[in-house]
Amino acid sequence: MWEDAIVKETRDLREEYSSEFDHNLDAIFADIRLRQKKSCRTKVSFPGRKVNAGRQMMQASEESTGYSA
Repeated sequence: MWEDAIVKETRDLREEYSSEFDHNLDAIFADIRLRQKKSCRTKVSFPGRKVNAGRQMMQASEESTGYSA
């Protein structure tokens, strides 16, 4: 079976990182949060979108075209 080297390397790294924490998701998440705090990168957050925004756009599109999905 054909195997992509990049995918294999990514999966191997993921497995190695996960095994450092005995595959404990809570510990992995805590480590990621700690790394984020230590990082000098600027945090960017976007305002939440309304749940109905997509539905309203779809209805507007249907009304303008005369077609319904």
